[in-house]
Amino acid sequence: MRNFKAIAAGSLIGLGTLAAMPAAAEVEGSFGVATEYVFRGVTSGDPQVWGALDWSHSSGLYSGMWISNTSAGGAGSGNEEVDYYAGYAFDAGAVSLDFGGIYYAFPSQPSQANTGITEVYAGLTAGMFSGYLWYAPAGIDGPDDDEYAYLDLNLDIPVSETTSIGAHVGILDPVGDAAANRSDGSDDADFDFGLALNVKDFFVSLTYLEGSGGGFSTIAGYSWSIPDVFK
Repeated sequence: MRNFKAIAAGSLIGLGTLAAMPAAAEVEGSFGVATEYVFRGVTSGDPQVWGALDWSHSSGLYSGMWISNTSAGGAGSGNEEVDYYAGYAFDAGAVSLDFGGIYYAFPSQPSQANTGITEVYAGLTAGMFSGYLWYAPAGIDGPDDDEYAYLDLNLDIPVSETTSIGAHVGILDPVGDAAANRSDGSDDADFDFGLALNVKDFFVSLTYLEGSGGGFSTIAGYSWSIPDVFK
C-alpha cells in the first residue's frame, strides 16, 4: 500500500494511489522532505518533513498515521499536523473501490486542538485514472462551521518502469449556508501536473501548481515494507 496521504493531498503526483492488496498483511513506513506542504492546491510556504506508518490486509482493510512538521493552515511555527485514517478497498471487476475516513489533528493550534477536521471519502481507480470525493460534515473549524465537499480527479501516465507523468484537478465546494453566502457563486478549483521518478524504495517528484499556491513544489522520500505481519 503506497502512502495514503498522497491521495488526500491531491497534488503530490508520483506517490500514486492505493496499490494492489498484499498477499496477507503488510506494514509500510515512509518518510521524506518537501520544499513546502501542499494540500488541496494550497501551499504552506514552509519546508516540510513528514513520516507515515501504514497497515493493510488482504481483506481490503487498511489504516495509518501521517505526521508533518507543518500544515496547510498557514506558515510559521506551531503548525504540526497528525492525520489518522482507516478504510476498506477492494476490486470490482476492472475498477478498484475505496471507502473510509480521515481525521486531521493540529496539536499546536489551540483553536483546533480539540476538534480537528474529519472527512469521509469514496474513491474509484480504473487504470491510469483515479477519482475521490471527500466530505467534511463539520467543516474546517468544528461543529459550528459549515460542511464542504472536495472532488479530486487524477491521471497517472507511466513513461517507463521508473518514471511517470501525472495531472490533478480538484474542486472545493461549500455546502449549505456557506454556499448560499458566497458572493461570487464560484467554487475553489486547483490544478497541477508533474513528473515523478521511482527507483526501488526511493521516490522524487516535481510538480507545477496552478491555483492559490502557484509555482513548483518538490518532494522526495523513502519507503520500506515489513511483509506478512499480523496475518
